[in-house]
Amino acid sequence: MLDVKGKKVLILGFGESGYAATKLLLNKGALVKISESSDSSDISKRLKSLEKFSLEHEIGGHTAGFCSDAEIVVVSPGIDIESLKSANIFSEQALVLGELELGFLFCPAPIVAVTGTNGKT
Repeated sequence: MLDVKGKKVLILGFGESGYAATKLLLNKGALVKISESSDSSDISKRLKSLEKFSLEHEIGGHTAGFCSDAEIVVVSPGIDIESLKSANIFSEQALVLGELELGFLFCPAPIVAVTGTNGKT
C-alpha cells in the first residue's frame, strides 16, 4: 500500500480512469492537482463534480510551472510520459505511476495477471 496522505499528487490525464484515480487519492488524503490537455465538456463535468475539493487544475496542456512540485505523478496510458520527462515537466525525484499500477497498489485482494496472445477470451 502506498502512503499518499499529505503528498502532492499530480494526475496527468483526466479521462474516466484519471477521474477514478483522483477520487481514490482524495479519499486517501492526497493533495491532488490535475493536468489535462483536452478541454472537452466531459472534463468540465468531472471537475465540477469535485468542486468541493477546490482542486488546482490546468486545462489545455501540461506545463512545468504547474507540474513541477508533484511528489507522485499518476499518468494516463494515452500520455507519452517519455516526452514529458525529456521536457522536464516534473521533478526527476517524483514517483511516476501508471493508473493501473496505482490501482494495484491500493487493491486489497490478490491479483492475477494473464499475458500472452491466445486463450484469454
